[in-house]
Amino acid sequence: MKRPSEKALKFGEAILDYVPYGLTRHDAIQELAEMADEANRDLLEAVSALLQDAQRCGGLPAAFYVAHLQRVFSDYEPMPWPPDSQGELVGLGLPAQPHLL
Repeated sequence: MKRPSEKALKFGEAILDYVPYGLTRHDAIQELAEMADEANRDLLEAVSALLQDAQRCGGLPAAFYVAHLQRVFSDYEPMPWPPDSQGELVGLGLPAQPHLL
């Protein structure tokens, strides 16, 4: 079982702490959507650069753009639960199924 990435946890914390005093539902949704876009900006920019370079180079992006996307994406990869996590202690989650990996 995996838990969210550190980046996703920080985003979740920001949303939880966000209190839209006096905002309409529509305005609150707009502001939260802007927060989501900002939280994902570096990943989206890396993907965009990779795709643009691939388009210029006949479908094959330069290794620099692939490496940059891999670095940025690593911030979004879920972190594994520590072995002594509460979920494993109480038996939550699905058991590993090697044939599906």
